[in-house]
Amino acid sequence: MGVASANNSINIILDYLRDLKEERRELLRKLERRRRQKRLINEEIKRLNKEIKRIDDELKSLRKQLKGLVREG
Repeated sequence: MGVASANNSINIILDYLRDLKEERRELLRKLERRRRQKRLINEEIKRLNKEIKRIDDELKSLRKQLKGLVREG
């Protein structure tokens, strides 16, 4: 293998390595976006769960009040 051929092979490998590194960077960016989306979704789920619990507690209180009114009436 001549020097020119060896240099050509090295350049091909270096190009491939650069492509792999760029692909890795893009995948890491996608992963980070998905992590942020997942965190935002989880925060929204927590907020909704709190709201559901608040409404559920309010309904329980109203049922107790209604039972008290029915007994009195």
